Amino acid sequence: MHTRLKHQIEQLKQNSSDGNYPLDALLAIVSKTYEETDHEKHNQEHDIQRMSEELQTLNRQVQRESESYLPMIMKNIIEGVVTYDENGQILHFNLAMEKMFQASRKNMVGCSIESLSQADTETFPTIYDQYFNGTSTGPAYETIAVNNAGDVFPIDLTISKVVTQRKTTFIAVVRDITERKNEQKALIEAKENALQAALTKTNFLSTMSHEIRTPMNAVIGLTNLLLLESPRKDQIENLKTLKFSGENLLVLINDILDYNKIEAGKLNIEQTEFSLNDVIHNINKSLNMRACDKKISLHIVTESGFPNIIIGDPTRLSQVLLNLIGNAIKFTESGKVTLTITSKQDTDERWAINFAIEDTGIGIHKDKIDTIFDNFTQSDTNTTRKFGGTGLGLSITKQLLELQGSSIQVKSILGQGSIFSFTLQFGTSSENSTKARNTHGDQDIIEYFKPVSVLLVEDSLVNQMVATKFLTKWGLAVDIAENGAVAIEKIKENDYAVVLMDLHMPVMDGYTAVKNIRELPSEKYQQLPIIALTASTRASDQSDLDDAGINTYVSKPFNPLELNQRIAQFIGT
Repeated sequence: MHTRLKHQIEQLKQNSSDGNYPLDALLAIVSKTYEETDHEKHNQEHDIQRMSEELQTLNRQVQRESESYLPMIMKNIIEGVVTYDENGQILHFNLAMEKMFQASRKNMVGCSIESLSQADTETFPTIYDQYFNGTSTGPAYETIAVNNAGDVFPIDLTISKVVTQRKTTFIAVVRDITERKNEQKALIEAKENALQAALTKTNFLSTMSHEIRTPMNAVIGLTNLLLLESPRKDQIENLKTLKFSGENLLVLINDILDYNKIEAGKLNIEQTEFSLNDVIHNINKSLNMRACDKKISLHIVTESGFPNIIIGDPTRLSQVLLNLIGNAIKFTESGKVTLTITSKQDTDERWAINFAIEDTGIGIHKDKIDTIFDNFTQSDTNTTRKFGGTGLGLSITKQLLELQGSSIQVKSILGQGSIFSFTLQFGTSSENSTKARNTHGDQDIIEYFKPVSVLLVEDSLVNQMVATKFLTKWGLAVDIAENGAVAIEKIKENDYAVVLMDLHMPVMDGYTAVKNIRELPSEKYQQLPIIALTASTRASDQSDLDDAGINTYVSKPFNPLELNQRIAQFIGT
């Protein structure tokens, strides 16, 4: 029984005094209950209708706002946006597209999307085709388009496919990438110009190196020859001064060339066996006269225990030490300069060797310590005027150490002196215990060879004379060719123990000559020792030497001892 009806009957029973209740009263209660139910239902239906009307009104409002919001977005977005249906018919065309293609939305809506692809008719339609069967956003695609004015321009295109129950719509986002392409083109041109400028600078420096070193070879070479011919005491002093000045000029030239190599990233660190004692001895010998001229003492203090034969780059170690000790001597008016060498064995195969150069010179202000390692910089402009120098030495020293995984430390007190120190890692050689090596004076011994013929390929008459004088002093028979073409003919006709080859010559340069020699049809031409004797900067690049088939090289102005030792590698004494 319905709860409400049951409740009314219970009330009727309670109101009846004798326990009997009439049927009319019961029906009246039932009728009233139905009436109340109908009224309540009517009220609910009215509320539902009112709420439905409110929802419809709200929905229409949201739809109107949405419809006005989307065009606003399409109008203000900076990128071109175009929508089209499955048939390729344009549905929307925003303001950015109008500006980009110089076409009005009114004229474009209803047109085919392929009308935008006139400039790339072969590939452009396929971009759309690949998305007609797809369901997701495609990757950005670069192509070209043409506007109504006939201007062709590059675009970046992204197409998305939107699928609903009613229809499929494609949304294309178009970006004019003319500016980006121009920037890329400018960057490429700038890079090419920079590479060309670097190549031009390299060629200029190589040419200048050759032009400067060629006469310097004659000056220093003839000075060395005169020193060997028992000059008078007063002549010895003049000749040593001349030699010292020439070698100083070479240091400046080498600093500039090394700076250029480091800047270009073309300076390589070698790993070769060498005697540390020999390096130190040669540095002492090279700088001792400079110290004596200033009446200051040069001390070298080494601890015992570290191996003599180590593996590293002796040339760059010598360059660093010559720069630092040379600077110490330059900026010390009185007192002494001391090189202290200490070592620590890291492993069985690695040694950490510390080099400290201490002077009693002018010192450096603490605020200037960092700046002295900048290119072309000294601690004070007065320093340059008083002591000279390019300001490149310390910069190159710092960079050479960094290339070897090290760094330079500086302690200095203005007016009292400075300490420059660094630590380098070296490998050890098994030859330390098995092979006797030359040290100190032994390395300075000039070898005198058995009488064999060597070919000197050199276009400079002065350099021919200087080299010939040294070679004949060492017991060698010298034949001369003035260029590479003549050299090839002489090599075909004669047997030479060694060929000394200049690289920059008229008619045929040294690189071409060596290449042609190596291609001659006999094994002896493959085995013929060829030493580049050159003022070129390219010769210091081992890859260039290997590619050309050159065994080794000696730089001009050549050190007679170095040339002698290079020849001794191939000729017996």
